[in-house]
Amino acid sequence: MLVPNLKSNLLSVNQIANQGYKVEFYKDKCLIKDINSNYKVVASGYVENGLYKFGRFTSNEKALVAEVDNVSRLWHERMGHLNYKSLSLMKRFEMVYGLPKISQSQGVCEGCMSGKQHMEKFIKGKSWRAKTPLHLVHSDLMGPLEHPSISGSRYVLTFIDDYSRRIWVYFLKNKDEVFEKFKEFKAFVEKQSGKSIKILRTDNGKEYVNKEFDHYCKYNGIKREHTVPYTPQQNGVAERKNRTLMEMARCMLHARNMDPKFWAEAINTATYIVNRTPTIAVKHKTPEEAWSRRKPTVSHFKVFGCDVYVHIPDEKRKKLDRKSHKCIMVGYSETSKAYRVYDPEKNEILIRRDVIFDERCIPSTKSSSLSPTSSILCDQTSEENLDEIANEESSESREEEIVAPGT
Repeated sequence: MLVPNLKSNLLSVNQIANQGYKVEFYKDKCLIKDINSNYKVVASGYVENGLYKFGRFTSNEKALVAEVDNVSRLWHERMGHLNYKSLSLMKRFEMVYGLPKISQSQGVCEGCMSGKQHMEKFIKGKSWRAKTPLHLVHSDLMGPLEHPSISGSRYVLTFIDDYSRRIWVYFLKNKDEVFEKFKEFKAFVEKQSGKSIKILRTDNGKEYVNKEFDHYCKYNGIKREHTVPYTPQQNGVAERKNRTLMEMARCMLHARNMDPKFWAEAINTATYIVNRTPTIAVKHKTPEEAWSRRKPTVSHFKVFGCDVYVHIPDEKRKKLDRKSHKCIMVGYSETSKAYRVYDPEKNEILIRRDVIFDERCIPSTKSSSLSPTSSILCDQTSEENLDEIANEESSESREEEIVAPGT
């Protein structure tokens, strides 16, 4: 159905039906009726060149449908272009705090079209699953990427806990940094969880298979598992997670027409998001909750790449100087209640909390009508908002036993 007067010129019959309307198609016309108002006709259309076109609506109810679609589309972007089914699943089972009701949108997102291709599924069989955190850790190295990141990195090192499917990422300039990053990762996760890594599964890359690495694992009682050469499917968990992160990063970068140098920030943000979204390996929990025993919140999520106005402290400006500085939102801080923002003037990443976001969609530089429309997307996140988020996450009991994941 085509509605020229709407900002988005296509209507979803499924969305209209979900809002309590009935759609009737005839040979030469189409009617939309309000079920809750004795089937009152709120819109009528006519056929032209095989399309049902609408001239005007007879009810203000149309605004409700547009608002739901805008909110769903906004959260689709905030969550790194996560599919609508997973978003609805998160809301249905209350897997996170702060997520509104999501509609099953069938619209086309240009970011998704640019970042995702048709993916052939791996042949699934019964595989062994870890029963406790760190019993089995998967790892893989991606790179080198053609564009260096802002800090000069070209490689992405990932570690995935098989039990919770939580991901940790590290960005490297050279392959020979893998061993040192593994030791850093091991010290951190073992201290946080109180458990030890028992099995490490990787491919046969020289960055993993060498005397120094082998000796360290043997000394610490870590069993090594390697894939057979040219069979990446045997390291499927790491391969699939890396693919997910890369696709999500591409979606976010292309949706906002960002410079490729932000790929590391995009992958870092994708990791933050994926750790707080559903996975088929863990039933009714996010990886973050399965790992930390705390249900995460997503109310602080913002669209990657949107404009953000950072407050300039009184101590750093004169009376007539501007009070805010325009930057770009590029992620979330894992160490403080703040956001990662890129300062184009200084060409550096800043950690800030006194910020105001402008999430309005940027028109694509490409000749396309696929860019989503949105309204009332400006939002302010104050110090109080971030403190509330932290208190909300820490209120979950740490004494509760972790439920074994589903398969």
